[in-house]
Amino acid sequence: MIGLDSPAPRPRAQSRADEPALIAALGGVSLFRHLTPAQVRALVPAMYVTDRAVGDELLTAGTVSPGLLVLLSGTAEARAPSGESRVIEPGWCLDSYASIHPAYSLETVTATEPSRVAILRRQDMHLILDRTPALASAILQHTVARLAETDAALSGDAVRGLSEQVFLFAEDLTTIAESEARAREEMRAMVAGTLRALTTIVEAIRPGALRHGRRVGTLAQAIARAMDCSDEDAANAFLAGLVHDAGFALSVPLGSNEPISPRAHPKRGADLLLPIAPLAPLAPWVREHHEAIDGSGYPHRLRGKEISLGGRILAAVEFYEEHLDAAIAAGSSEPAYDARHATRIAAGRTLDGDVVATLIGVLGSGRTE
Repeated sequence: MIGLDSPAPRPRAQSRADEPALIAALGGVSLFRHLTPAQVRALVPAMYVTDRAVGDELLTAGTVSPGLLVLLSGTAEARAPSGESRVIEPGWCLDSYASIHPAYSLETVTATEPSRVAILRRQDMHLILDRTPALASAILQHTVARLAETDAALSGDAVRGLSEQVFLFAEDLTTIAESEARAREEMRAMVAGTLRALTTIVEAIRPGALRHGRRVGTLAQAIARAMDCSDEDAANAFLAGLVHDAGFALSVPLGSNEPISPRAHPKRGADLLLPIAPLAPLAPWVREHHEAIDGSGYPHRLRGKEISLGGRILAAVEFYEEHLDAAIAAGSSEPAYDARHATRIAAGRTLDGDVVATLIGVLGSGRTE
């Protein structure tokens, strides 16, 4: 039998020869039949494939099943404790619910030909559900729906038995969801604490940096939304704007009173964020917020689309904000107009034209309020 404690078979689920058969088999399982093709495909990389000899027991009645089992090739015999038997052919799936919750195998399944078997172990399934809450929710909803549909056809012990299984599945899935929620809350707290520390240090070195960072972040987020970026990218736009000058926290080397060149702060800020996993996606935005599409920027003199969209967004917002502050300091009667005018002139030269057009539209619409 392929036990939970036995050495993991060599993973081969991603081979082109196995994938179509696995997808077809999983798509026919009642537990997964309602899933989208993409959700079914997401299960395949977690499956292990192993070759079994004639006489090998794949499942043993009365023992805890290791998980969902798919027969890819060969044949097997499934024999119930009552003595009844049936032939298992390629494409058949067994013990699908055991992939979620520990369950006893009802039959002993023995290979009658050299066979290739794929298995989705519970621990691997739980990892998938942990990473994909939508998938866990879909499976739970389907299982509960099956209970409601079956309730009219079953009675007494049968209904109670099915109900117990559903509630056990629900308990497992709920535990996974709660664990993920706790992890996310802890992650949010860590990110918030890190951001507070960074912005406090930069504010101490450069008074006004916190207000500037919030303004840049708010504008960058509004531009990202207006350009139909994902919700995640829009959130990252705000955070990147908030900490885009984090490199100034390292602007004075330890043991020295001589400041490092301000041109070093984009790279230093990115280097500061990279080791912090939740903030690492912000690093390219921060590193590139002083790059220019004509290659005249810094620190790496990138050109055009070599600069990430996030970097181009922050560069345009930073340019606008710097000219706005300069116009205010110069006593301009229309500082916002002057800053927008300067930004329009830079469009297509040092700044991305599409980003600038979106920025001007955002400023005109008041969507940053």
